[in-house]
Amino acid sequence: MIKDFMRVSNKGLLTEIITMFPEAAEHVKTWLGIAEQADWKTPHDIKAHYAQAKVIGGKNVIFKIKGNAYRLWVKVNYVTGVILVKKFGTHQEYDDWEIK
Repeated sequence: MIKDFMRVSNKGLLTEIITMFPEAAEHVKTWLGIAEQADWKTPHDIKAHYAQAKVIGGKNVIFKIKGNAYRLWVKVNYVTGVILVKKFGTHQEYDDWEIK
């Protein structure tokens, strides 16, 4: 059986995040490694590994990075296996995001 993996789109934004938030760099890299090896077919698959992830509308997922210091917003297409990085910011900035 061939294992399906997720493909993370917009990795350039992750590179910017690592540069702008060096204290979160290892946490972002860890998330990326896990996401690229995952086979998420449903929001439940994400919650099985990231219990504190917040799924909004099925496709939008908010991950807590570095404890609760930062938030990572991604949009997941479960059919194609693509994760689109939308936004990264502090916990406080997250309160102002309009997630659609």
